[in-house]
Amino acid sequence: MSEKAHLRKKYLAVRKSLCRKGEKDKAIFDRLVTVNEIRQADLILAYASSPIEVDTYRFIEYTLRKGQKLALPVCREDSNEMTFYLIESPDCLIPGKYKGIPEPDKTKCKKCEITGHTVCIVPGLSFDRSGYRLGFGRGYYDRFLCENPVFTVGLCYEDCLSESLPFEQHDKQVSVIVTENEIYKENVYGRTK
Repeated sequence: MSEKAHLRKKYLAVRKSLCRKGEKDKAIFDRLVTVNEIRQADLILAYASSPIEVDTYRFIEYTLRKGQKLALPVCREDSNEMTFYLIESPDCLIPGKYKGIPEPDKTKCKKCEITGHTVCIVPGLSFDRSGYRLGFGRGYYDRFLCENPVFTVGLCYEDCLSESLPFEQHDKQVSVIVTENEIYKENVYGRTK
């Protein structure tokens, strides 16, 4: 088993046994909406969370109520391509091909245009203190972030923060990590609280 596969197994187990998930999700949401780049974004790229991920539905509803442009991804398994589509309400979502996780209905939503003030909420099983992430292994976000240099925010439980994760040359660090306890930001010398 590779190191990444071992770590995925480890953090999946941590996620599945997490205590007080609802309280932690609420605390992460409360911190997330204070991030200046989120408040000033003219486009936010988010995702519909699975049951083991930090809940993003509260944030999706909040962003739509605020009137900010919001887009969610549609992933194509045949080409490993991920495209974001604007949504105007949760009613625009349909069960997706990947484990039924909701995604925009492409017949009702249009592709978004990435701008200089776009913020991308990035999923991950774990993040390390340098901003590298351990994803689910499909590479959608790695490819997207290499092609679209946007401000990135990783959502993570403190129990899933790692001192160090394996990474490759093409992997991009997130700009900010939001947990239930802290907002970790990068600076010139590395990452600070």
